[in-house]
Formats: sequence, structure tokens, C-alpha cells
Amino acid sequence: MNDTLALANLDFTIDSPLMHGSGPYLPTLTKKGSNAEIRFEHLSSGEKVLMALTFCIYYTQDRRQAISYPKLLLFDEIDAPLHPSKTKLLINTITDTLVAKHGIHV
Repeated sequence: MNDTLALANLDFTIDSPLMHGSGPYLPTLTKKGSNAEIRFEHLSSGEKVLMALTFCIYYTQDRRQAISYPKLLLFDEIDAPLHPSKTKLLINTITDTLVAKHGIHV
């Protein structure tokens, strides 16, 4: 997952679940540079959009997932909560991953 976060240019890493843990896994993000731990619910709305797209990309790359991709994917103002500097990143990620690699019409 951390490789996908880096690919999406998000300044976070995510911890891994314990291999032999029996309790619930509550993922924690760590902000690169400051090493501040951040819970998902404390992300900005724009960061949540980018994080959701990053998880989508991660699952499309995971060969263990039995996924049938949709032929068409509709987005409605997905970039609205984003800082303008992140809009190009979002569009490039959608184009490179969903359209080019998986043939989904957007």
C-alpha cells in the first residue's frame, strides 16, 4: 500500500497489521516529514478523495482480488474538495490507471 501512496504523490505512509495479532486492525497514517500520526477521519475532504482513489488503485493492482471492472465510471465534481495543485494529479491518476491500464471509460 505504501508504494501506491508514493505513486499517487501522497505524503503519507500506512502501518501494517500485526501478522499474528488477534485484535482489530485500526490503520494509522504517518505524515512524511513530520512523522505525525493521523487517523483517517482527521484527513481533509480533499485528502479523503485522494486516499479513496489510492485505495481503488491499490486494489486494481492486487492480483489476489477477483475484480471485474465496470465499462463506464461516472465522476461528479470529484475534484471539488481538492486544492488546485492536486487536480492534475487526480486526473493523471485516473487516466493512467483506470483508463489506460484497465480500459474503463470515464
